[in-house]
Amino acid sequence: LIAEAGAARIPYNHDLTLGYADYFGLKIDSFYPDEGLYADYSGGVRTLIPPEEFLEEQLFGSVLHSEYSKIIGGSDQLPKAFTESLMEEIYLNKPVKSIEQSQNEVIVKVIDGTEFPAKKVLCTVPIPVLENITFNPPLAPEKMAAISGGYDYTPASRIFIQFNDRFWENEGLNGFATTDWPEEIWHPSWNLGKQKGILLCYLREERALENDQLSELNRIGQVLNRWENVFPGVQSHVDVGHSISWMDEKWSRGAWASPTPEQDELIGSFLGDAEGRIHFAGEHISEFHGWMQGALVSGLRAAQEIHDSSDNIV
Repeated sequence: LIAEAGAARIPYNHDLTLGYADYFGLKIDSFYPDEGLYADYSGGVRTLIPPEEFLEEQLFGSVLHSEYSKIIGGSDQLPKAFTESLMEEIYLNKPVKSIEQSQNEVIVKVIDGTEFPAKKVLCTVPIPVLENITFNPPLAPEKMAAISGGYDYTPASRIFIQFNDRFWENEGLNGFATTDWPEEIWHPSWNLGKQKGILLCYLREERALENDQLSELNRIGQVLNRWENVFPGVQSHVDVGHSISWMDEKWSRGAWASPTPEQDELIGSFLGDAEGRIHFAGEHISEFHGWMQGALVSGLRAAQEIHDSSDNIV
């Protein structure tokens, strides 16, 4: 069974994400099922919603639920597809310690002492993680201000619970729900023909931070206690649970960039600026914060920028 810890749904108008998925021959399916009742628990009352109403009349953001899709097999299939088309080597588990540039080259030094010389460097590291890297010469003041905490990231957490059977189907439910806690509840395994199923709780902002203070066991227990109102009898079907906090993830320290209007005005426009031979990309350097589309848009912009530079790589 598959459940996403990060990027999961793709809006119909994210042409690059869907276009690359098609280019690499990845299969797409609807994110939300068109059968079974959706549930909402608000104000102490559980409401069951027909699929046609949920899909065709309700929005997430500015997009109808029916207009979201997902990559079958997991969103990681997309970056994996890219890696297979790259000619040069990819090095994993090589945390970068410093990036030093001179007039003629850039040297990336990793924690084990290995050095990688290059004509250009493309840095896609999330802003909160950049403080782990020493830049010589230092980055521009605007980037340093962002690294020092001047550019907000959204906290987000997910709690995954696998069940021995899809007991919610006995009531005609499809496993998707919302509550006024607030949270989203997904059933990511709805289109996998298995007896077991996974439900996940998706928390953001303050609720995520509150959840992050709990132990793994208490995170799962809190979710199950609350879900009794949504899926009666839930606790008697549990197989195993797990949780992910994006604020606690060492290589992200936040789910996605979410600057305030003031931060965006003072800092945002500078984050994508090249500094000598170092170029920058990532969802934080795009208008699509929190989406795969943002990474792709900024990546293409940076690639074009490198290609157009006077001493581009041959």
